[in-house]
Amino acid sequence: MPQTGHGLSGTSYEARDPLGRFLRASAPLEPLVRVSAARHSIVGIPADRSLLRSSDGAASFTRVGPAQVAFADVELSNDGTGLALSIPEAIWLTRDEGASWTRLPAASRSSDGRARPSLFA
Repeated sequence: MPQTGHGLSGTSYEARDPLGRFLRASAPLEPLVRVSAARHSIVGIPADRSLLRSSDGAASFTRVGPAQVAFADVELSNDGTGLALSIPEAIWLTRDEGASWTRLPAASRSSDGRARPSLFA
């Protein structure tokens, strides 16, 4: 069964064995400055700081997430959830492998002044 790996630029590589020759390589049309992959998706940030997503092994990418937001980092988990950091500082959550993104509310303050994050609320 072919195995797929992903490079730092978002390029995906398919081989029969972990160290075998490549059967296929597919790179995004524009280089990605940040990239994360999990399960069936690759999510990356190109130079314009938008979010791109591929669900076909990097054969094609689609813009996801809100327009007019500058993203700095993105990370997907194997369970399909993920976080993206935008500038100015905001955290965005996905629960569907990066297909949709929701801005998380800002942290509230406890009575002693410490921040209480609202992640996954």
